[in-house]
Amino acid sequence: MFNAGEYIYNFELPLDSVLPESVECDMGSVRYELEATVERSGAFKSNLSGKTEVLLVRNPSEQNLEIHEPISISRTW
Repeated sequence: MFNAGEYIYNFELPLDSVLPESVECDMGSVRYELEATVERSGAFKSNLSGKTEVLLVRNPSEQNLEIHEPISISRTW
């Protein structure tokens, strides 16, 4: 049982380095979304769900000579 309030769960989601960056243009787009669902028990309690857009930007470090490095996103949602 959770008391009323705000709960923060930190997590990391590694992404494959071959995924394209987020882009929006006239002929199409590439977008990523993160979706979460909270399953609630009880006869009259409905599940909660939500989603948010995630901007994926490829930004290799200056010292990195390898272009195809894994991408990792770490953020508090």
